[in-house]
Amino acid sequence: MGENPIISVIVPVFNVDKYLDQCIGSILNQTFTDFELILVNDGSFDYSYKICKEYAAKDSRVRVLSQENKGPSAARNLGIENAKGQYLSFVDSDDYVVPEYLDCLYTILIENDAEVVIGEFYRYNEETNMLYYHITDDDLSPSKLDRDESINNLLTMNNFTAAWGKLYKKSIFDSLRFPEGRYYEDNHVLIKIYLKSKSTYYIKRSLYCYRITANSITSSKKSFHKIQDYVEAMEEILLDMTLSGYFKGSLKNVFLTQYRDRLTYVKNELFEKNLIENNLYYKIIQRLQFLDEFNQGDLKHD
Repeated sequence: MGENPIISVIVPVFNVDKYLDQCIGSILNQTFTDFELILVNDGSFDYSYKICKEYAAKDSRVRVLSQENKGPSAARNLGIENAKGQYLSFVDSDDYVVPEYLDCLYTILIENDAEVVIGEFYRYNEETNMLYYHITDDDLSPSKLDRDESINNLLTMNNFTAAWGKLYKKSIFDSLRFPEGRYYEDNHVLIKIYLKSKSTYYIKRSLYCYRITANSITSSKKSFHKIQDYVEAMEEILLDMTLSGYFKGSLKNVFLTQYRDRLTYVKNELFEKNLIENNLYYKIIQRLQFLDEFNQGDLKHD
């Protein structure tokens, strides 16, 4: 690696000593070698920081940054601010990537002058020791997405909502950072990226392995704070779509369907947790009533 690597891979690290060797090893084992690996220790109190330092001592591509515990958004932001590469990729520290991960994404990005390239992923369930494909398709040729398609996929496909599993031009993060102290922070950033990107490509090749653990965010019960942030993330997507002129036509219909489904899901979660005596619950009820009236109005106009 030269003084200015082509790609900076940013990994937020917090108490993942059980998984960190596999994550780091998979990145250092890439067929594409002109990259730096930025490990951001987010106040870990297990052996994670020690493991990071050991890798940095052995491989000059590895840099270790540290901060007090502020969460993955702050860790990613610190990585972005210190990145030397022209392109960025994010990997979560309990996940891992296939050897061709960077090579495949970078080749597509360069050949098509893209600003964002999105790959597919596996799910690994450590309880069952099984790998599950998110999507299977014989056509592995990259496809260009217009903004409508990118936003539609953000609303309907899991791999479009996460920061990981992608390669970005670093310049797309100029004046853009992950919101700190919030859950579902990826949604806030990715809607802005898809609206900003002049060229987004997608390949149906599974390059990233997302680990499902007993303690993972997606498999744990949502706290009230998570539920609140979930609703706010959806409403920020609505705001960004409206301000940019994309809240119309089929995209509007897709969003309203997803929005209603997710509000109903959240309402049921709050009810099951007996968290109904609060402003959030009443806000959701009001939103659902509004959507019913809105849909009835649309039907009358039809």
